[in-house]
Amino acid sequence: MTITPGDGPLEAARQRTRDQLEAILREDPELIVDTETGDLADFNFLCDRQQILVPTRAIADRLDAYFGNRLDHEDQAFEPGARHGLVEDTTRAGLALRYRVPLRRALAGNLLDTMGEMDADLRGDGPPGELFSPNHFVHVAPKATCCPATEPAETGLPGPWPAASPGGRAGLGVNVVVVDTGLYRPALAQPWLGGSPKVTGVREHTFDKHGIIRPYAGHGTFVAGVVRSLAPAARVHVLSFQVNAARPGGGVREHELIQRLDQAVQRSATPHLINLSAGTRTRLGRRSKAFERWWDDVKQNHPDLVVVAAAGNDSSTDPFYPASSSWAVGVGSIDHDSHVSSFSNYGPYVDIFALGRNVVNAFPRGRYMGHERPNIGDERRFTRMLARWSGTSFAAPMVTGLIAAEMSRHPLSSARAARDARDAVLAQGHRAQGPASTLVTVLSPPYDRPPPYI
Repeated sequence: MTITPGDGPLEAARQRTRDQLEAILREDPELIVDTETGDLADFNFLCDRQQILVPTRAIADRLDAYFGNRLDHEDQAFEPGARHGLVEDTTRAGLALRYRVPLRRALAGNLLDTMGEMDADLRGDGPPGELFSPNHFVHVAPKATCCPATEPAETGLPGPWPAASPGGRAGLGVNVVVVDTGLYRPALAQPWLGGSPKVTGVREHTFDKHGIIRPYAGHGTFVAGVVRSLAPAARVHVLSFQVNAARPGGGVREHELIQRLDQAVQRSATPHLINLSAGTRTRLGRRSKAFERWWDDVKQNHPDLVVVAAAGNDSSTDPFYPASSSWAVGVGSIDHDSHVSSFSNYGPYVDIFALGRNVVNAFPRGRYMGHERPNIGDERRFTRMLARWSGTSFAAPMVTGLIAAEMSRHPLSSARAARDARDAVLAQGHRAQGPASTLVTVLSPPYDRPPPYI
């Protein structure tokens, strides 16, 4: 499809969605797309084409009997000899047990059709959504105006914006883990990342075989830079989504992300804060059982841990997980004039809004080729390891950094207390003038009008 000048920003955003999904599906053909109309621009979520998640082995046994009965009776929906059963699980304590559903015949639908049949056939075995859920693909680039809401662009600024204050004491003694795309280690030459304590992390797979910066590369480094700009003395460690080195990118399956979150909690320096600038919409809008089971497990030993998550860039009130979970701090984006950004999610699931438009921070040095319309083939050169980027991805670390700074300013006992103290001030209707004039605003939920387009 060709975009013409008369198509306007909405159609341009829809075409970007198609471009993004086509790129993701090329890298990972084992994913399927749930769409409302058959047009990729109207997709709800991505998920594994054959694996679902179940909470217990007892439910896996129940599914064994269910599919065994259907296959014994030669159910024509499925391929002859189709396999099913529990997949060997590598996640601690069965937090996300994977179950292989039999493959359907080519013309008989896909996994989502099978799950609809399971909803009807197993209705008496438990509440809907409690027995199984898709293995959703949790990604940096969710939907129409994606997260990031823009591709990275060059900047003429000499340093980050909001400006960093290297050497400050904000965040002293606070441990932050950023679960993202990994760390571009040369960026540690930037003083706000390389100062003491130095940011650490899992090395990012930054460049493709042609030496071009990959799509979404630098995302984790940028997010870590935002945290450190606001909390320059915080100890920050960046983990990577990447599971398969042959398919680096901006996303990961739910069960794999749970492994990464589990790694974050099990670090020797247990984090006070976890920043997750990614998420997913879910089948039928149901709560993500994988995230819920992980949190139920973690809170037993780490009751003060705070998870800050991007609210998503669908310009929607639909739930987006884990930001929409009651235990997470869901962060939407505002512009420099304090209006809600046109791309940001909003509504009762968003807890707080922070600057997410045209943030400037650390980024890989090198050549980048636009891969989303209208920028396909547009070459951008990043020579000073800085970029300008927009999205709720970058509003979330604003809040993470402000909580870390709050923890070090007052004799508070936990990240949860620091978060509650800051929210209490903001909820009174005041605007918090944070470090480097960072404007953070709370809008009382539900924010029941759509954000203005800017």
